[in-house]
Amino acid sequence: MTRGDGRVGEDVTLNARTIRSIPLKLRARQILKAEISNLKSQISELEVRGEAFIPRKVFERINAEREEQDEPRFANPRNAAAGTIRQLDPKITASRKLEMFAYDLLAGERKPFATHWECAQLARERRLQSQS
Repeated sequence: MTRGDGRVGEDVTLNARTIRSIPLKLRARQILKAEISNLKSQISELEVRGEAFIPRKVFERINAEREEQDEPRFANPRNAAAGTIRQLDPKITASRKLEMFAYDLLAGERKPFATHWECAQLARERRLQSQS
């Protein structure tokens, strides 16, 4: 979901699934399996919050392509990413090579980790596993 107006956002699930840095399935390392199993029995939802972005080099490539096709350039990477994640056609989203930076994790109504560092380490692990 997008942030929208702070209460209601747009469902961008199909487009988010095209972002390679978002794993489609979470896997736990052995050391965290007991902790994850504990969480599963206590919660019914896991929410990862993050920001979709276009890397600078990809942004420059997209703008060069747009110029060649006599289309207007995007003003900046942030606006380009915001427009890209909201595309009606997931193929367009996939072609623009968005990435995602995860910054928070919620489990049900609470944060499942004592520190932001623990949350970031879990997110980093998932990203590395999704790329292998």
